[in-house]
Amino acid sequence: MNVLGVEGENIREVDVTKINRVWTKFYDEGVRASIDYPVMPAYKILDDAAASDPDKICFEFFGTKWTYRQMKEASDKVASFLFSI
Repeated sequence: MNVLGVEGENIREVDVTKINRVWTKFYDEGVRASIDYPVMPAYKILDDAAASDPDKICFEFFGTKWTYRQMKEASDKVASFLFSI
């Protein structure tokens, strides 16, 4: 047994579906341990969300809120920079 709570010496041997998700015990009641998400690139999910709900809150972290529009603009800037180098 390793720190993940599953058999396997090497991370490649670990069945990720059997990982002991100890953090889920801290979730609020009613919060699911996993979510269903579409099989598509993350940028496409962000593009779609920014197109349909640009002013909706994308995330909040320590009191800072970003909309999907802000997140897409920042993401596009990072992508442009990475493409340029």
